[in-house]
Amino acid sequence: MLVTHGTFSSEAMSSGHPDKIADQISDAILDACLAQDPAARVAVKCAIKGNLICLMGEITAIAQINAPDIARGVLRDVGHAGGPWGFGDPVLERPRPPRISNFHAAELGRVFVERRLAACR
Repeated sequence: MLVTHGTFSSEAMSSGHPDKIADQISDAILDACLAQDPAARVAVKCAIKGNLICLMGEITAIAQINAPDIARGVLRDVGHAGGPWGFGDPVLERPRPPRISNFHAAELGRVFVERRLAACR
C-alpha cells in the first residue's frame, strides 16, 4: 500500500501485551476443559485492564477446573509473577518480507519481553 499523504504507523504486540495475555488465558482454560472432557463446549473470553482480569462466558462440561489458578499460571509463564492480579487477529504467513517499521516494532517488543523475563528470574 502506498501512502501519499497523512501519517503512516505500525504496531506489533509483544507477548506481554494485555490482548495477547488475555488470549493465552482463554486458550489455557479451553485446553484444561478439553483435557478432562473432549466433548466440552467452552465459550470463554478474557479482558485485562491494569491489574484486573475479567473472565466471561460459559462452560458446558463435566470438567472441574479452577479458572483463576489457570489465569495466574499464564501470568507466571509470561513473566508477570509479581503484582496483585484480580479477578483477540492470527498472524498470517506472508510471501513477502514484513515492512521495516513492523520489524522494528516487533524487535523492540522482543527486547522488552526479554528484559521483563530476566527481571523475574
